[in-house]
Amino acid sequence: MVPLKILFLVQCFPMVIQTFFINQISVLKDYGHDVTILSLRQGTKKKHDLDQYDWSSKLFYTVLPKECNNFDIIYASLGELTPVAMDLKKRGVKGELVVGLHGSDASSVFRKNPHCYDELFDKVSLFLPACDHFAQRLIKHGCPPNKIAVLHATIDTKLFTFKEHVPNLDGSVGLITVARLVKKKGLEYAIRAVARLMRENSKLSYTIVGHGNMQSKLQKLIDDLGMHDRIILVGYQPYDRVVQFLDASHIFVLPSITTEGGGEEATPNSIKEAFATGLPVVATYHAGISELVQDDVSGYLVPEKNVDALTDRLGYLIAHPELWDRMAYAGYQKVLSDYEKHKENKKLIAFLYSIVLQHGQ
Repeated sequence: MVPLKILFLVQCFPMVIQTFFINQISVLKDYGHDVTILSLRQGTKKKHDLDQYDWSSKLFYTVLPKECNNFDIIYASLGELTPVAMDLKKRGVKGELVVGLHGSDASSVFRKNPHCYDELFDKVSLFLPACDHFAQRLIKHGCPPNKIAVLHATIDTKLFTFKEHVPNLDGSVGLITVARLVKKKGLEYAIRAVARLMRENSKLSYTIVGHGNMQSKLQKLIDDLGMHDRIILVGYQPYDRVVQFLDASHIFVLPSITTEGGGEEATPNSIKEAFATGLPVVATYHAGISELVQDDVSGYLVPEKNVDALTDRLGYLIAHPELWDRMAYAGYQKVLSDYEKHKENKKLIAFLYSIVLQHGQ
């Protein structure tokens, strides 16, 4: 089929986080599609996974040149970028509008304004929520179901090596979280639960990889609990170091919560990466997480903000390492089925072609 001309709207480029957008762009490019990127701001990352492509005439910041006005698809990678897309269309840029929804753009925005997307339901050709939980919310708020297709955020499984994890020779066990240090990740509950377990088990350690606006608050909590030498915030780490941290750990924990403003996340990529490395997961019944983690199969799920339940399930999993490999393998098979970079983004290409054909472009 004829390659598509796609305008890809992002908040920041190059991207330090949200690698699933890089995966989308790279797969589109690998299949020969003509991708132009319009970014609202310039990122600080010096090297990234899209360096192999020539962006000399295909990457713009803030303003799109007047001569770049004819595309098959205008892809707003996040719901909050739809005003940018609509402004482009008002100024004569052609293309069917596709909108991705990944987090607050499908959760807290509805809490603030239940009708925030109403005027877009006629103008957007396709919404691509990252989980079925968000898809059902769109339908509830009036979006025609035929304008919705779930497109999962993906990982590149080739970057990880699945292996069996067992306790270290001295019996020690390492817990790990990889996440932005923000409210909806629920890290204060993980810290409290792990601290309880550490008082009974001197061979536990807990590493938290990531940065964010809650770093000082979380460090104070760790210090107040007397765990500064056993619960370690290592800050932002490059991707290859994240892989090493996962590889050296035994159990992944991410107790995501719904924030006071209604903020949620879909299916965190960090959980997929944990599965791809061979780690069982303890997480929460939150938004799309139960679509990724099956309770008592690939890990354990507990209610949000429930430190007692989190302590119980973590403690049980720590005490039963014979479960780790079976659980992680079940999670890994789920990742390969629904969240693998090439497989899932082939669906994206099919969705985009169907829109173009439907609208006679």
